[in-house]
Amino acid sequence: MIKIEDLSLRDGMQQLNIPKTYNKQQEIFKILMNTEVNSIEFRMLDDISDLNFLNECIDYIQVNKINKTITLLVILTDKYIKFLDKITNKKCVNIKILFPFSKIHFQYKINSNRLEYCQKINQLCESNFKSLYNSIQIILEDVTSVSLHDAQEFMKIILDINHQNFDYIILADTKGQMLPGEIFELVKWYIDNYPKQQFGVHCHNDLGLATANTIFAIEAGIKKVEGCFLGIGERAGNVALEQMMLISNQKYQSNYNIDNLIKTLKELSTIYNISTGFNSVLIGEGYNKHTSGIHQNAEIKSKGLYSFVKGLEYEMPLNPLSSKEIIKDYYNSDDFVSFYRNVNKYLNLDNEKIKKLYIINEENNEKIKY
Repeated sequence: MIKIEDLSLRDGMQQLNIPKTYNKQQEIFKILMNTEVNSIEFRMLDDISDLNFLNECIDYIQVNKINKTITLLVILTDKYIKFLDKITNKKCVNIKILFPFSKIHFQYKINSNRLEYCQKINQLCESNFKSLYNSIQIILEDVTSVSLHDAQEFMKIILDINHQNFDYIILADTKGQMLPGEIFELVKWYIDNYPKQQFGVHCHNDLGLATANTIFAIEAGIKKVEGCFLGIGERAGNVALEQMMLISNQKYQSNYNIDNLIKTLKELSTIYNISTGFNSVLIGEGYNKHTSGIHQNAEIKSKGLYSFVKGLEYEMPLNPLSSKEIIKDYYNSDDFVSFYRNVNKYLNLDNEKIKKLYIINEENNEKIKY
């Protein structure tokens, strides 16, 4: 079973137009608690207010007996480690250590060399640090920019120095630069060369391929997926979890609840105050509508001939361009169908206005000239 981690309260908050007030983040957290994700990633602890917010969320999980964990992204500095000591219930928390994997990322982000940084990881893991938390993970930032030759060298440092596997090693396509076939081969290489280690994937959507890349990573054997509902995040965003979950239902016999997914997406889009596209998955205005006469006729006779999302109620609105049949509901005369199609050739009116116009036309016993 693939583990799912939502990044909305960390990576998602990097999207410029997403509200970031304390109250809004509380609302987002409570919505995520009612989803089928396994864990939720929080931003780094930069000050005491971040720590207080984290502890409040941990208390919420405990009081309500919610079977979820919180993941903290960690850079190994003395300041950050001191904050970790003040977490109230560490067993609700996963520690995810940031490891800039490409040389250029490491050079500009970490004031240390690789060996020293790995030794810090080692010191933590050899202490009782690991036993205090739910899991210890490491995320390899910008892993897709690293040659496999260098990757072998770096992985040897990470794993051999620590004499252990992490609960997960997350492979991050930080720049969103990979194609599906490339991500499949990359993930497969890591899994084949380190078979005792569990891997996850973190895909960005710069090429519009985050969902495809995530699915190809699953096909290659990863065990954990990271992303955000509605695909929010910096630049083009992260993988949209609702897309991945729908595909998982269809291809991997998962059973994610469609009604709950729709509720989650609507609540989050309201909080974010962002508009969703007409064809957005599940909550786009056009997503659950069949407007072709062929589709409508087939769906009435046997549900699923033109749709695969089980549990979603499809609507069948009138459409003047339907090629064969129109669903007529209580306007079930051929005269109305003809009237409807002809009006739409000249006037851009919604269905209700056309129905009213038809009634007026019938009452006056007149025929509109076209």
